[in-house]
Parts: sequence; C-alpha cells; structure tokens
Amino acid sequence: MLQKLTNFYLYSSLHISLCAMSMVVFSYLAFRMQVDLEYTVFIGSGTMVTYGLHRIVGARKSAQFQSEGRFAIVKQFLSHIKLYCIVAFAVALVSFFMLTRYQQIMLVLLSSISLLYTLPIFTNGKRLRDFAFIKIFLVSIIWALTTGGLILLGDDASLQYLTTGLVYSLSLYCYIMAITLPFDVRDLAVDKELNVSTIPSRIGRKWTLRLSLILLFFAMTFIFLLPISAKFTGSLTITYLLSGILIWKVQNQKHDYWYSGLLDATMMLPLISLLIFG
Repeated sequence: MLQKLTNFYLYSSLHISLCAMSMVVFSYLAFRMQVDLEYTVFIGSGTMVTYGLHRIVGARKSAQFQSEGRFAIVKQFLSHIKLYCIVAFAVALVSFFMLTRYQQIMLVLLSSISLLYTLPIFTNGKRLRDFAFIKIFLVSIIWALTTGGLILLGDDASLQYLTTGLVYSLSLYCYIMAITLPFDVRDLAVDKELNVSTIPSRIGRKWTLRLSLILLFFAMTFIFLLPISAKFTGSLTITYLLSGILIWKVQNQKHDYWYSGLLDATMMLPLISLLIFG
C-alpha cells in the first residue's frame, strides 16, 4: 500500500507540482512580497500538465523500456495520468485569466517552450529535448524564471529589483542544472537508444557529478549577493549543501525514487527549513 501511494504521489506529477509551488512561495517570502496565490496555483497546475504530457509521450517513445522501473509504473497508470492532466489543465486555465498581463505574456512564452520540449512536433517525431544537449539548459532556464525570475522581473520593477532578479535567477539556474544533471546520468541508456547526446554521454558519469557540485558552488555564491535576510540565506545554503551530499550519493543508486523522489524534493527544502527554523 505504501509503495502504491508513493508511486501515485511521484508519477501523477503531484510531487513535482508541489516542489514548484514551494519554490514560488519561498521566492515571494524571501523578497518580502505578498504571495500571489493565482500565480502559485498556475505554476503548480502547469507543472503537473507539462510533466504529465512528458510521461505520456515518453511512454510511447521509450516502448522498449516499458517493462522496466518507472516506465512500467507509468504504463500501468497511463489512463490516470491523462485524467490528472485534464484536471490540472482546467485549473491552470482558470488561474491564468486571473494573472496580470505581464505574467500572462511571459508565461505564454515559457509555456510554449515547455510544450515544444514535451510534444513530438518536429521532424521524425522529435521533441526539443531530443536535440543534442538542449534539454538540460531549457529545463534550468524555465524553472529558474518561473519559480524566481518572473516574480522579481516585473513590468514595473526598479533597476534594483531587475539586478536582484537576474542574480537570483542565476542562482536558481545553477541549482536546477546541478540537480538535473544526475537525471541525465540515470537516463544514459534511454538517451542512447533515442540517439540523444547529453553531457554525461560526452564527459562521463563522474565528471558530470563533479560538474553538478561546481554548479552548486556557484549557486551558493550568488545567494550571498542577494538583499535577503540571514534566515532566507541560511535556508538556501542548507538546501544547496544537502543537495550536494545527495548528488554525490546517487551515483551508486539506480532506483528512480532517489531521483524523482529525493533529488526533486530538495526544491521543497528552502520553504521547509524556513518553516522549521523561523
């Protein structure tokens, strides 16, 4: 029963959706801004739609792996995942019309890129993620902007907020790339079958994990340039340090719970640590 509940939580995309919403709420609190509930809900539901579509399309393109690990689970619950996507899309659509014009324009642009990343609309049924090296950079940029950058880089933002938004986005970009690279290590066999070149396929597993740790170092450096209080800096520092430990640990792990479960869960740590420590 516990395993079934865990599989539902992870592969319904509820987990990654809550991760995104946690990052958004933390960003508002860190910069002393009122939490925008409509924006937070849109990011959460939009994330569920995007990752749900990714699982649906991925199940078709990775048919040879459907009897293994997470692919077998996704295949088993494919009809459920489609239903979750429909419900999440309805929630996203309603919340979208409650956003400001600036938010709508920026999210349409980023959502379009996310759909191109997910849907096989290019030649030979390719998605953006199927082109060499592109997926890691797209994922990092979209996450950094939607969970942090857009919150500060508003249409009426002052120069100080623009500078702060760029620095904060860079920190999140490095962090997201750091925790995403191990997923590329996990997916080496799948990407090889799909003929997709990735960073791990070129520089190897160990150097990829070292690159993740270097990126975390830069992510941590950027947060000390931000005009936020010590408790918020501390929350991000704890998150980046624990992420580094987990990244080094997963190099010897094969089960997807380490990746889709624990690595993704680090995105909740800033808000959780903030709630625990004050």
